[in-house]
Amino acid sequence: MKKLFAVLLNNYFTYSFSSLGIYPPEKYIFTTSMASYGVLTIISQWFWCIMMGRRFAQKSFQSKISKMLSIMTTTMFTISGSSIIILSFIDTRSYDDIHYYLALLTFGSHAAAIPLGTLLVLLVFRPWIWFCLGRIIILLQMIIGSYFFVHFNEAGQLVEEAEDIYYIKKHEPGYEEFKWSALSEWFVVMGFLEITLITGFELRSYEKQRVNRQKMSSGEEGV
Repeated sequence: MKKLFAVLLNNYFTYSFSSLGIYPPEKYIFTTSMASYGVLTIISQWFWCIMMGRRFAQKSFQSKISKMLSIMTTTMFTISGSSIIILSFIDTRSYDDIHYYLALLTFGSHAAAIPLGTLLVLLVFRPWIWFCLGRIIILLQMIIGSYFFVHFNEAGQLVEEAEDIYYIKKHEPGYEEFKWSALSEWFVVMGFLEITLITGFELRSYEKQRVNRQKMSSGEEGV
């Protein structure tokens, strides 16, 4: 089983990672998926910001710091979502430098937004300890992934002599470095999906709490 995994990793997944978004038809699937995700990221985070704003009003909590945290968090996610949308339409082969720096901007925006959002969740929804822990774990995941993405990318550029860097062969110099750079990048990308999932759970939990409060209020009025 271990040998099979190694074969798949070296002979299939690395090529898929390096050529994703470069060659059709995967290019069109990649563009559509990435652009859609960027739009949904922005929309979901603005919903999240609205949820937080309502929570402030319900608790008569008009703290300027909390409002600022909410706006900053949403702004960071908006920047990240916008970067993802732009990334999805960029031809990596022709504009590799722009793609690289936009990717770093996306990673950095997420890495900045997560601790801000975690602090806000901790201040506003104190019982949501598991959401806070989840955000912290994802933050560490993205920081580690971003570090190794840059590290292996720079290391690969120093030794790379491939005919096609986006479809580098196993025997060509730079293969191992770019393989691990690609895997590190996807380690970060998984963090994007995870934080979106947590945001969805937070919105769902908030909605449940709101419905329960309404039921309790209706019951008290009936009595």
